Amino acid sequence: MIGGWWSFTGSKGDYRGTAVEEVLPVNCLPEDDRINDSNGFKVIKKKEHPILEGLPWNDAPTICGYNKVNAKPEAEILLTSRRIESVGKDRVEGIKLAEEENPLLAVRKYGKGRSLAFMTDASPHWVGGMVDWGTERVTIGDMELGDQYVQFISQILKWLAKI
Repeated sequence: MIGGWWSFTGSKGDYRGTAVEEVLPVNCLPEDDRINDSNGFKVIKKKEHPILEGLPWNDAPTICGYNKVNAKPEAEILLTSRRIESVGKDRVEGIKLAEEENPLLAVRKYGKGRSLAFMTDASPHWVGGMVDWGTERVTIGDMELGDQYVQFISQILKWLAKI
């Protein structure tokens, strides 16, 4: 599942307690789970995984929002997010990362298959500049995307399909 306003327990998402939630590596919250912040969120790599290979996670773009969830005990958390906070009273003197870390990309085995939850969306609304991530441009239909974003999404699909 990919996040967004209509995913998980967003404005129209109502997957808590359903067969879809059972398959996911995360549990949906009982209330609206949409988290937005104009300062953005830093994407943090938590472990090595084929989905994340070959990408510069130390220089990952920020995202603007996500669906807040709780990871299931058997889930592998690959990416998390931390809110970017301004430092200073009367003016911004710097930035820091909030202490709270939330799952952003989680995977698990389910039956004979695999399950994945990416808690931000795949279009520029929440995923922000991530769609432009990379130095090369890739044109798909009438969209122009960053090559590293295309690689990331491709690796998600290949891992899920066991290719």
